[in-house]
Amino acid sequence: MNTRLMLAFAAVFGLALLVCSANAQDKPNVLIIISDDAGYADFGFQGSKKIPTPNLDALAVRGVAFSNAYAGSVCSPSRAMLATGMYTARIGYSNNISSSGFVTKPITETPSVQGLPCKAVTIWERMQSLGYATACIGKWHLGAHPNSQRNGKLVLGNVPQNQGIEHFHGIIAGSRSFWVGEARGTQALRLTESNGKGKVTEDRVVEADYAGQYVTDTFGDMTVDYIRKHAAGDKPFFMYSSFTAPHNPMHATREDIAAIAKLGHGMKKNREIQAAMQLALDRNIGKILGSLDDPNGDGDTADSIRDNTLILFINDNGGDSHDSNPNYSSNFPLRHGKGSQWEGGIRVPMIVAGWGLDAAYQDDDVDFFDHPVHIIDLLPTAFAAGGGVFTEGDVIDGVDLLPFINDPSKGEPHESLFLRRYSGLQHAVRKGDHKLIYRPGDGYLLFDVVNDKGEKTNLVKEKPELVEGMKRIMTDYDVLMDKPRYDNMALKVNGFYDFRFREGVDASARWSEENIWIDSDKPVQATLTPYDSCPNTALIFRNRDVAGYESINDLRRVGGQPFIANRLVFIHRQTPLKGNGTATIAGQPVLLAKDLKGKAPKLVLNTDKPNAQTYTFDVRLDLHIYDHLQVLGNGNQSFVISGDLVELREGRSLTKTGTSTLTLKGKNGLTGAMNIKEGEFVAGNGAALGRGDLRLGQNGTLLATGAFNLDPSQAVSIQLGTNRGTSPSIDIQGNASLAGSLCIDASQIKPEPGRRYVLIRAGEIQQRFDTIDGLHMNEQYELAVEQTAAELAVVVRRISDQAADPRRLVTR
Repeated sequence: MNTRLMLAFAAVFGLALLVCSANAQDKPNVLIIISDDAGYADFGFQGSKKIPTPNLDALAVRGVAFSNAYAGSVCSPSRAMLATGMYTARIGYSNNISSSGFVTKPITETPSVQGLPCKAVTIWERMQSLGYATACIGKWHLGAHPNSQRNGKLVLGNVPQNQGIEHFHGIIAGSRSFWVGEARGTQALRLTESNGKGKVTEDRVVEADYAGQYVTDTFGDMTVDYIRKHAAGDKPFFMYSSFTAPHNPMHATREDIAAIAKLGHGMKKNREIQAAMQLALDRNIGKILGSLDDPNGDGDTADSIRDNTLILFINDNGGDSHDSNPNYSSNFPLRHGKGSQWEGGIRVPMIVAGWGLDAAYQDDDVDFFDHPVHIIDLLPTAFAAGGGVFTEGDVIDGVDLLPFINDPSKGEPHESLFLRRYSGLQHAVRKGDHKLIYRPGDGYLLFDVVNDKGEKTNLVKEKPELVEGMKRIMTDYDVLMDKPRYDNMALKVNGFYDFRFREGVDASARWSEENIWIDSDKPVQATLTPYDSCPNTALIFRNRDVAGYESINDLRRVGGQPFIANRLVFIHRQTPLKGNGTATIAGQPVLLAKDLKGKAPKLVLNTDKPNAQTYTFDVRLDLHIYDHLQVLGNGNQSFVISGDLVELREGRSLTKTGTSTLTLKGKNGLTGAMNIKEGEFVAGNGAALGRGDLRLGQNGTLLATGAFNLDPSQAVSIQLGTNRGTSPSIDIQGNASLAGSLCIDASQIKPEPGRRYVLIRAGEIQQRFDTIDGLHMNEQYELAVEQTAAELAVVVRRISDQAADPRRLVTR
């Protein structure tokens, strides 16, 4: 799906026609150029008539531009997603890193690791594994922790030389003055040569070496120098050229300001400075592209490597148009700007050109690829170009874009895009033409962002089914994401996952109240927040020695939907109970999902301490079941789920082990099997059985307090156990309507002639089992049915005692 834009170029900016020739290397070079805080509308190929960007426009003409490219809404997480090829919210990184001083200290001395952790596999490491020479020029902004020691072992900091970067020439920080010569600390220009794995051969501040220069020109020259040095090398190169332009502070050269003023567009001062910064950016991109055409700089393009270089350009986030200190960029016609999940904050200019692109794109027009893409796609696109293949263990959310660009019949690269930012609880997803955004105070907003780029018409009421579907997509992503751990939000979030409710604090307390929780491993009081909602979270509740308490969930996760946890744990205190009591867990729903290592969600019913008194844990909130649910634990206390079990994916099942008794009084929406391997499952009514099959293990029992109704499509499977005696597998206070099938598994018992097993006991069994399909336990024994109006049983008998056709036992 492509659209086209005609461009005219002014000779005053010296646009060069680029001549291509083959390079001797088998693998293409890869060049990624990233600009910083540029406006969506501030490029010629994006439609700008006032800010000249002839070199990027020429690149777009010889490649493909993207009308629906997305990134993070602020600098650092965007770069982290580019560097990893995944939504870094998976590891708790979707906001900028802190500006506090501890960011530059060793990890061993900091309250929170800031930036990309060294365990993350970066684009430089992946390209290095394919035999590439790797470089990063310009802005890093992915961490500044140096190496340190812990217990005699090396702890790697997240500086470039530990992340696969062999040549780093730039700044560690996220911004700096554009005037070179006086910057200090992480803002100073630094040169680091290493093997990319921590072994450094050179590491020094080189700020003074470039004193008096304009830093955009400096970064451009550094990139050109690297390309010229490596163009004819034995290895292909991977170059990441990261400019700070046009990020604040607003510094532009007099010459560039004069060039903009000469165009006569009558811009206001700050807008004129911004345009001048953009002009400098484009000029230096022109130098870089020129070095691909003429690597040795002799004016002869015979040594051009342009044809063998994949070129990727992107801006890191929306233009900084709405901050308290904006850079006066324009995101027109998009809404808002940097820092928001509106289109103006996350929709960015992007170009793919050079190697691997179909020759049909080499014409005089800008071809636009209109399907949604994301900054996470740059890594797999570059990696595939180098011949890389991901392994089963790789976590990659991006896709190789070249097959989709070259073959439009492949359709959309992504079924949906995940657009979360922790700060401000902002959350969005894009699917097809629509984006669903959640904002506190506004709730859910739905926009057709293809036909309504300014997000003016909220379609929530007009398209309720689409809204529900996209909310579900949010959930599908959220169950994969960690809470903030590596960005500045980590300082405001609890650093642990297991929260124990302080049952002695109050008779009634809301989850969000200050210091209502405690770290289960340490005596540290904590306040639960929406940011603590993640698949690793465990919520722990104990009994109280006197009376009861009420714990009320008033929290939802980022995105406004139910709080996510992996475990709800109910355990006993170490002191004996002084009386009967009830812990009531009420309020808004909780969503239960696998943790980030794939462990199933659990209800842990573990109060096996003998006690004369009775304590009831009553869960009155609804439980949203995303993955198959496990119920385990041994206990002699009372566990009741009074809320509903809501199935979020079809076929969710419940498996119970342990001797504790679980009572379900609410509606059971699970369509998978109820697998009661051990202990008792008390169904408060017929609906509590769910719609799937019921499976009772040797040590599992169903107690039904109301009627027992089987759907015709359901089946009950009972595994006979030698310890059951005459106790029924299913004990029903009301009547039993058996419309489904009953399957008995006797494979685990030792046949004893005359041994009788009670399967079902009820007020009345409204189905007769006058015939039975025999099941041979061995050559000598089979089971025979015995049924009264209120009891169904089977008895072991010798085959020789009565003639019978040997058939499988399935009673219907």
